[in-house]
Amino acid sequence: MLQFQVLYVPKALRELEANKSLTFQYINYDTALGKKLFATGTQSFLNVQPKEIIVTKDHLIIDSTKLMIADLNHFAVNSWISQISLHNKENKVVFSTATNGIFSGKSFVSLLDKLINSKD
Repeated sequence: MLQFQVLYVPKALRELEANKSLTFQYINYDTALGKKLFATGTQSFLNVQPKEIIVTKDHLIIDSTKLMIADLNHFAVNSWISQISLHNKENKVVFSTATNGIFSGKSFVSLLDKLINSKD
């Protein structure tokens, strides 16, 4: 993850500070798991309909839901079921998907880690 932090995250943070947004693509957990378990070839895994996660310096928009960065607490990774979850301050899961369900997932996690841990 260090490579993503060094190369991508500083550039992404500059974009966000300039009031720009970044868009990440993801597929939901069930779709990702189904494709992982039942794909018979690489073409099957690529035949998915991605959704967007829009990141700004103070909020995320996931499935038309606005999540304030200040209300977020941490990510949790469950390697047993290949799932990553984003938790708010009340430790409620506000978003989850398969660990391989976010395209550029390491960049997304590194960026969100910086945003969550640098909030006032």
